[in-house]
Amino acid sequence: MTGPRRARDHPDRGSAVVELPLMISALIVLGLLIVTAGRIEQAHNLLAGVAGDAARAASQARSQADAQFAAEHEAVVSLTAQNITCAHLAVRVTGTFDAAPGTPATVTATVHCTLVLHDLHLPGATDRQLSASATDPLDTWSSRP
Repeated sequence: MTGPRRARDHPDRGSAVVELPLMISALIVLGLLIVTAGRIEQAHNLLAGVAGDAARAASQARSQADAQFAAEHEAVVSLTAQNITCAHLAVRVTGTFDAAPGTPATVTATVHCTLVLHDLHLPGATDRQLSASATDPLDTWSSRP
């Protein structure tokens, strides 16, 4: 003869109701962390391409001022085309524009971007500082001022 089951016979009864919401919450947070990490890595890879575009544009200029303007303009165009939102963008161009013709010279563009992450609404997700550099050769035989 079996009698009615009692709660004390099965102490784990109902624990799934408590465990499931906790596990779902943890999985959601984990998913958001993965999205955030992926977004940062993708932006960093794209920023390397933007730095290359900026260096290429700067290498075609004939003066430091023209190179700075060309690099900044190309960086903004490239970031817009790739849907990267920077809260703050800075482009720094260094090079030897005063080298005599026939002397090999290079120009380096460094792009600094404050990547916007607060739109993810993840606690602790603050905007992230990213930077990338690229170097391009200047035309050895072009006349420079």
